Amino acid sequence: MTAISLPIGFEALSSYVDLWAAQGIVARDKARTCTDAQERQAFYDAAAPLLPAALAHLDARTKEKWDEADQRLMRIMLSLAHIGFGIEMLGQSEEDNTPSRLRMHLSDEATTGAALF
Repeated sequence: MTAISLPIGFEALSSYVDLWAAQGIVARDKARTCTDAQERQAFYDAAAPLLPAALAHLDARTKEKWDEADQRLMRIMLSLAHIGFGIEMLGQSEEDNTPSRLRMHLSDEATTGAALF
């Protein structure tokens, strides 16, 4: 794992950057799919308490002024949102729902055709 920076105050998430700061929903879904329930839970436990502070940090400046560390933090929080439903609502039954989820086609393309975060 490489040392990749995050904004000050979010160092506790640095070990999750390589996997969970994925660019685009397809990559985030791949991270979700290639991890087991324990790995997702560990990421959730580390990231969820930092969500309010992360949103406050990101909201403090416009998206156009975000540096690479801010963008990584945003992508990590999007990954948190991506796995949050499974952790919070489905719990142990998430694995039972995986076959249905894998049949869904996800796309990063917006109306502009550009990948979003």
